[in-house]
Amino acid sequence: MRWIGPEYAAIGLNPRQGRNVSARMLMPNHHRGIRGWRIYLPPHLCFTCCTLGLTRLRVVFVRNPFARLVSFFRMSWQGNKLKAHNRWEDFPAFVRYISDGSQSPDLEGSPLQRVRWALNGTAADDFTHDDMLHTRAMSEWLTDPSQGEWPLHLAALRVVHVEHLPEELPELAAALCSEHAFCEELPAFPKVNSFSAGVPRDVWSSLWSDTETLERVRRRYRRDFEWFGYSMDPFEEPGVRSGLGRIMSEPDAQH
Repeated sequence: MRWIGPEYAAIGLNPRQGRNVSARMLMPNHHRGIRGWRIYLPPHLCFTCCTLGLTRLRVVFVRNPFARLVSFFRMSWQGNKLKAHNRWEDFPAFVRYISDGSQSPDLEGSPLQRVRWALNGTAADDFTHDDMLHTRAMSEWLTDPSQGEWPLHLAALRVVHVEHLPEELPELAAALCSEHAFCEELPAFPKVNSFSAGVPRDVWSSLWSDTETLERVRRRYRRDFEWFGYSMDPFEEPGVRSGLGRIMSEPDAQH
């Protein structure tokens, strides 16, 4: 009731009335796990608990910024006729778009500003709002007050590195069991927009051979590298140590 009580109070129900309504509404929404029957909130009553995350284990899944950018370019830009820069040779221009992007509260309520600069004498605008969202630093998402509860208690977040899912997902399951008494098997991690093979080594080497491109990424994702323990060397393997982690520093905005 501490989760949904405020929702009922907002429409004028007292605690007793709220309990009666809950008993009738929630009984169909049950699930039998290894600890017996449990009642789960239907989506329309999951406002307070989802926003505040009371008694929940908070997790952020992260990826090496170098690999993340290459993967997105490969998926959405390479060979895309709607993009002016659609070859591996154009990767530095793609990174320039990202690094030149800035946060602006004046763009129709959006925290992100699209980038425009000349291309062959025309006004190029092939870096869209969706591109900006997909390449936004994870540290920016976590410090964006428009994304829910603010400020987030970042020290409480558990960090899962997608490079080490086989090792870290069992550690996450163990934390859920020991800290929250949820000891059921976790669902399989989804595989979407995946490739059958990785980027060839010669292509990877050429993408990061340009010093300016490399420095742009290091500056743009500095906090991601620091917070999540990633190496700033794109040729270091693995780029991060295995192990369910914590954010390694607090954002300036919380001081």
